Amino acid sequence: MSKSCQVEFFGNPQKLCFSGQSINARVSLSLDKQVTCKRLKLKVYGFAYVRWQKSQHHSESDKVDLMKTKINLKEPKCVEDEVTLEAGTHHFDFQFDIPSNCPSSFEGKHGRIRYMIKVIYVRTLVNTTKNHPFTVVNPLNLNNYDVNLSLPLSQGNSKSLWLGLTNDEVSVETCINKCGFVSGENIPVELKINNLTSSNIEEITLKLVLKALHKTRRWKSTHKDYATLTKTKIAKDMLKGKNCNVIEHLTIPPTLPSSYNLCEILDISYRVEVHVKLSGIHNGMKTKLPVVIGIIPLGVTLNSASGGCFDLNDYDMDPPTYEEAIFMTEEQMPNEKEEMVEDAEFVPVFPRYDFRKIQRLF
Repeated sequence: MSKSCQVEFFGNPQKLCFSGQSINARVSLSLDKQVTCKRLKLKVYGFAYVRWQKSQHHSESDKVDLMKTKINLKEPKCVEDEVTLEAGTHHFDFQFDIPSNCPSSFEGKHGRIRYMIKVIYVRTLVNTTKNHPFTVVNPLNLNNYDVNLSLPLSQGNSKSLWLGLTNDEVSVETCINKCGFVSGENIPVELKINNLTSSNIEEITLKLVLKALHKTRRWKSTHKDYATLTKTKIAKDMLKGKNCNVIEHLTIPPTLPSSYNLCEILDISYRVEVHVKLSGIHNGMKTKLPVVIGIIPLGVTLNSASGGCFDLNDYDMDPPTYEEAIFMTEEQMPNEKEEMVEDAEFVPVFPRYDFRKIQRLF
């Protein structure tokens, strides 16, 4: 039987693909003895799957196929014959295309978008399979998405506090310099604080939050999950006086780009949250600012075109590194379907830019 079954993407060791790309790859089988089967084939496929518990005895779920390609690696000349693979190493090259509308890979508590290569030994009774997941990224270019992404955004929040016989107000205005970012970039968050009360602001927490919206088509049900990707706190001693301006930064970790309507059952969006904790028994304040995370930063232009397929090397910037989305390892959904049994803890990789090396001003 097979000692090992490896899948290699030529020139792409991290196995990260962009929607619309054509991929050249190789299957390498190492056998410790002769193997006979009806044929050797593989299936390249992608799916989205959502499932959540609505009540103790009722759950909602849905599944959508995103792509499916079948390739015969080795087959007999006649249907009645069999394929014999001698002991040793065998290489099989193949090629497949990723549809341009494929959404980005995602692994969450109640939903996932996953792409797999399944190598199958076709036998008379029971097939033998080996699964190999890989990452797909839909390359959202911030420069083509919305002209408003380059504009600043601000939102004010205020609260009236009764203290004795007086009713005074505390207000916090949250400002960001633009709304479009990429992984590795810092989001500068400016807070303009005006506190007319005798109460103090004990602490301010800033968060970058991912929102996953799960949907079912038949029952039109929805379920929302939230993941905090980055968090920082502003302590009381940093808030000098009743009126002050504070600037803090949220660094965006490797993550998938924002995704709206690319997948029928799963949308991904992001927002900056500001939580203000007040002293005493007063309830705090919460502000939310939507942001869009893409693959091509604002202000970056296309140098050349590589035959219609997306290629980061065509853009006027230093190439990114490719790193795992660590937050996707924390809580993944259980595996209950045949396609999801193997490689349950796969973690996708995404581009991450080092903005110290990028010379262009964003």
